[in-house]
Amino acid sequence: MVFIPGIKNAAGKGGWEGIASLDLMRGEETQAIGILSRHQPALPCTISELGSTTKLIHIDAQGRLAGSMTSLSGQVYAAILKETFIGSSVKSAEPQPDCFSEHIADVAYRSVQQSGLLRTILLTRFIQFSLDTQPAERKLFCEAAIAADDMKLFADAQQQGFDLNGEVIFVGNAQRCRIYQHMMKNVLDLTRPATLITAREDIDRLVVEGAGYIAARVELEQQG
Repeated sequence: MVFIPGIKNAAGKGGWEGIASLDLMRGEETQAIGILSRHQPALPCTISELGSTTKLIHIDAQGRLAGSMTSLSGQVYAAILKETFIGSSVKSAEPQPDCFSEHIADVAYRSVQQSGLLRTILLTRFIQFSLDTQPAERKLFCEAAIAADDMKLFADAQQQGFDLNGEVIFVGNAQRCRIYQHMMKNVLDLTRPATLITAREDIDRLVVEGAGYIAARVELEQQG
């Protein structure tokens, strides 16, 4: 049996003034190792995990997990749909496929910059009664608003030393991955190729592959 410890981040420096550098990884490091062992991206690279949180993981030129930045976007989005009337504005009686529109995503981004995240999310409700739209379009607008606010996370990551000019690997729901990829290109002017890992079975397999890779390395070191 091999126990795989998580990565303990260095304690924050500078008291309250230094909290921007604080972060935690609790399991994502194993998934990151699975991505590196399977896809072998050019280094340095950035892994963007879009799940219950948005987590950026920086892999440096030596293949080391050099840092992470996290926001609560996924859980906030889920809470908005469950606990506010916005949920009824993005649901439909019949299942609808995801849609993507650069125009809607760009409108959501401009609204967040002008009016803030909370006002923009509320506009999802007003759009339902004021524009001829489908639930899938309103869902896209709301998701894009969350992504627009997360662009601050990417900007903070750059200030923390993340190299976002290399390959970016997105892991998560296909719609969210496409929204974030579009905004990174248009907002941050990051145009390098991106890899999208969106199938549920592929995402689940990453953790297994990462754990297997680490266990194999441990065995080799013990034999050596």
